[in-house]
Amino acid sequence: MYDIRHFKHKGRGLVATEHISQGAPIVTCPVIVYDDADAGRISKTRLGDYNFRFGQRQNRACIVLGVISLCNHAEEPNAEIICHEDEHLVTLLALRPIAQGEEICIRYRRPLWFTPAA
Repeated sequence: MYDIRHFKHKGRGLVATEHISQGAPIVTCPVIVYDDADAGRISKTRLGDYNFRFGQRQNRACIVLGVISLCNHAEEPNAEIICHEDEHLVTLLALRPIAQGEEICIRYRRPLWFTPAA
């Protein structure tokens, strides 16, 4: 359903290898959830760029162990992350139909540390 590709000016990301229907789950990955003290330490490292908010209220943080962490940012994303708190999992879900060959993007819900590519 997806493959990892290199995108000029963005680095690695996910691309659809087939048509993905709106509402379809693309992939589910486990996460490591951590507290505010760890979040502060992690934010000062390279892993800070891969930090995700976690939980229904998005009041916790996590690192995704899988390809979801490679999704690039889009102001108008075609996918979103759904948290499964009890299982410590996240699912990448298609927000709209995604065409074969289209990059799969999410909207980062934090201040961007880069200038989005056009």
